[in-house]
Amino acid sequence: MLQFESWKKILVLLVTVLGIAYAAPNAIPGDGAEGGGFLPGQKINLGLDLQGGSHLLLRVDMDVVVNERLEGMAETVRLEFRQNNLRFSGLAVRDDAVNISIRKPEDDTAARAVFAEFGPAVSITADGTAFRLAFTEQGLIDLQSQTIEQSMEIIRRRIDPDGTKEPVIQRQGADRVLVQLPGVDDPEEIKRLLGRTAKLTFQLVDTSITAQEVRQRGRAPSGSVLLPADDDSGEAFVVEKRVMVSGELLESAQASFDQNNRPA
Repeated sequence: MLQFESWKKILVLLVTVLGIAYAAPNAIPGDGAEGGGFLPGQKINLGLDLQGGSHLLLRVDMDVVVNERLEGMAETVRLEFRQNNLRFSGLAVRDDAVNISIRKPEDDTAARAVFAEFGPAVSITADGTAFRLAFTEQGLIDLQSQTIEQSMEIIRRRIDPDGTKEPVIQRQGADRVLVQLPGVDDPEEIKRLLGRTAKLTFQLVDTSITAQEVRQRGRAPSGSVLLPADDDSGEAFVVEKRVMVSGELLESAQASFDQNNRPA
C-alpha cells in the first residue's frame, strides 16, 4: 500500500480546498458572490462554444466617414482662404472631393499652399483656376484602418465597460468588425448598446453674430451653424462648422476644479 508523507497530504488538501473556493462563485445564481479578501467574487466567463451567446458582423459605412472628412476639409479651406484674402467660388463637396475655384489666377501659389496643409493623404488636381481635392488611394486605406480601430475600441467600451465580459472583437476584411459576446442570447441587446450614437467635437463660437441676430435673419453666416443649448432655457449658440478637435483625439476626460474650487 502506498504511503504518503503528512506534508503531501496537507498540500493536496489545501489545493483541493482552494480549488473549491475559487470555483464556488460559478455555482451561485446571479452575477457572482462577494469574494472577500483574496477569494474571487466573479464567475468564470465561459466561451461562446461552451455557453452560447451572440454573434454579430458589423460594417463601417466608409462613405459617411469620407464625406464627414471632406466637409471638414471644405470648412478649413473656407476659413484659410478668408484669412489670406483669397477670393473663391464654387466651394462644395462633390463626387468624393472638395471642389473650389479661385477668382484670380495669380492666387494659385497661395491656394496650393493652403491645400498642401492636408498632407500626402490628399491629392490636388487643377484645371485652370478650378481645384479638386480628394483622398489618395493610400489616404483612403489609412483612413479606413484608423476608423476600424476606433470603431473596435468604441464597441469594446460600450459592451464591456468593466472589462469583465471578455467579448471577441476582431476586424474582418476591409470594413467589417466581428463581435462575439458569450452569455448574451439576445443580439438586440448588443444592437441597442451600439445603436446609441455619441459624438464629441470641439468647435469655436462665432462671435461675429449673436443667436438673436441669426434668428432674425433666418440663417447663420456661411461656415457657421446655430445650435440650441442642451436644456429647456431656449438659449442657443452660433458656432463654426469647422471641428477644431474631434473626440477620437482624446485619450481620457474627467471632471476637475480650478484654483477657486469651482468646476473647470
